[in-house]
Amino acid sequence: ARLGDHAQHHHRELDADQAWQGAVRNLDDRDLERGRALLGRARARYRLQRVRDALTDLDEAIAIAVELGDAQLEIEALLEKATALDWSDDYDASAAAAALARIRLQVAPSTALELDARLAEGRTCFRRNQFDQAVEQLREVTITAKATGQLEAATIGMLLLAPSLVEIGALDAAELVFAELIAMCEANNDRFHLGVAYANRAWLWSKRGSIHQTETDLRLVIQLAREGGQPNLERIVTYNLAEDRLWQGALDESLQLARRSLAIQQWHGEGSLAIDRLLLARILAARADNKELAVVLGDLEATELSQPDKAVVDVLLCSSQNRSSDQWQRPLRATQTLADDIRIELAHLALRSGALPADLRVQLRDIARDHPLWTHRSEL
Repeated sequence: ARLGDHAQHHHRELDADQAWQGAVRNLDDRDLERGRALLGRARARYRLQRVRDALTDLDEAIAIAVELGDAQLEIEALLEKATALDWSDDYDASAAAAALARIRLQVAPSTALELDARLAEGRTCFRRNQFDQAVEQLREVTITAKATGQLEAATIGMLLLAPSLVEIGALDAAELVFAELIAMCEANNDRFHLGVAYANRAWLWSKRGSIHQTETDLRLVIQLAREGGQPNLERIVTYNLAEDRLWQGALDESLQLARRSLAIQQWHGEGSLAIDRLLLARILAARADNKELAVVLGDLEATELSQPDKAVVDVLLCSSQNRSSDQWQRPLRATQTLADDIRIELAHLALRSGALPADLRVQLRDIARDHPLWTHRSEL
């Protein structure tokens, strides 16, 4: 167990997993020490992209804690479960686990775990786009964590605080947080969180229209993720860079990056392939590669999609099937609630097919004129 803690502290997740594996193997099934070992192994495993295995360990740790009446272990495992679920993008389940931990804390207060609970609640606000509330909570968490020497809580708090500041328009404050965070990760040789920090800083550069700095940070993250054996991080950033290159009109590189993102998710991911396939379809549509586009759209139509993603697919179907202008109108109107980037992208497909109505063209031309990515290349 000491070896597991030591490896985890020094960000050696594979070594930590192996150390905790030995501890779990040699402890009785219903032993609190086994519960703590399962908790440690889970913490290592979700960072190695083995989220399902981590959740299995955490559920067993919670069961042991409940059976043997150890409220502190139960709360700690619930908070770790909230983090693991967040890693798997199951934000509602993550929030539910954090809320249950808060209920248990009211019955069995713990100063040591209170900060982690507040961090989880701040993360929930961030995931729900409640950025003003997220800034308030995460700023308090970060200040407390730094004052009490809780380095990991401070690091994660700042990773979420900085983009929250970007979202409320406090760009200078966000830049200061990112600078402090990056320096802290470098000083502690925390290569994983360093990569996430650079990835999140792309939000700031995008907001400021600093396209070159966005691209530089994202390429650096890909390098760090490969060096650290973090395929999930590499996949996320490769996806983001592919999308940026699509919007910049660099379609050859965008296609290459999108294929890489999809391949990583196929071989290393545990979730759906839909978002990666949809990006590939968007790039193929921009390239007018209708033959492969039809195949990818066929896969997507057989997949359960969110309503916004369905709206995008409907427009791509119009493009791939060379539908008449009249057939484009309803799908185009259904994209009104999508992000501006996507709307402008899809409008260019309609424009190429002579199907973009005049009112939408005027509306989106005004948006593109002030958009940092589209202002230099929009044809609307």
